[in-house]
Amino acid sequence: MAVTPPPPQDRSPAGRGAELRPPAGASRGAVAAIVALVTVVAVAAGVIWSQRSGQDQAGPGASVPASGTASRTEEPVPTASAAEATAPTPGNTTSTASASATATGPQSTPEGAGVDEGYRSFAGVDLRPGAPVVTVFEDFQCPACAQLEGAIGATLNELAADGKIQLNYRIMNFLDEMTGGTQSTPVANGAFCAADQGKWQEFHDAAFAEQYPEGTSVSVEQIAAFARTAQVPDLDAWTACTESAPYSTFVADSNAAATTDGVTGTPTVWIDGKPVALRDIITPAGLRAAIVDATE
Repeated sequence: MAVTPPPPQDRSPAGRGAELRPPAGASRGAVAAIVALVTVVAVAAGVIWSQRSGQDQAGPGASVPASGTASRTEEPVPTASAAEATAPTPGNTTSTASASATATGPQSTPEGAGVDEGYRSFAGVDLRPGAPVVTVFEDFQCPACAQLEGAIGATLNELAADGKIQLNYRIMNFLDEMTGGTQSTPVANGAFCAADQGKWQEFHDAAFAEQYPEGTSVSVEQIAAFARTAQVPDLDAWTACTESAPYSTFVADSNAAATTDGVTGTPTVWIDGKPVALRDIITPAGLRAAIVDATE
């Protein structure tokens, strides 16, 4: 039975501020159960979308770097939506030049990272035999990426810390150009500068948990809130690093490489180099099952 997709959500405060009112006489326990159910359904549905190409690899969110127009497709899932899809205008492409415009010093590649493979988190952990490689494509400005992290980020961290997966991040920054807000590249620089002090994952998690609104330009002072949450040891060194933006070119090149590899939006997740449907892994149980299936 076909399911009619929901209409695009209103960007206005009125569209986002609809109030959920409990029925008269409902007990607090019943209301709490309803709210919990709605939250789970919203998150699960909010990260499910696909390109017209039918690859079904990115969550709504996500923001699409390739030129053309994205469209929602019918999915056999609840029609609640926690995020609006951001579609590019025809002819929109990512720009390495503009993406790296915030660089003010010599450019570097994060230690242990590569444009094509990304940055491995928990790199000091010995992998268990047959552990699959999980690659997560994210833009630090992407709201649906924050939803994905909220849903399964802790599980990804646990699996990586236990050596059950190799967790790689391929960071993109096309939303800087798409939205006009300079946020993706500065926050990515902050993340890699935190990685220089062994605090990549803590900074990454804080950046998505405390994410600024999409389209907002942010200063190093604002980004420093993530560094403090991550407990970066030397904030002065982190500030100097982030201000010089040494990883802007790497991030722009990473963005271009991901697009070349066929990534059409963020978040996108690969397991052993193959895109997986987010609807299959958006819960901890679903993710764990997918990892068990992929373990050799």
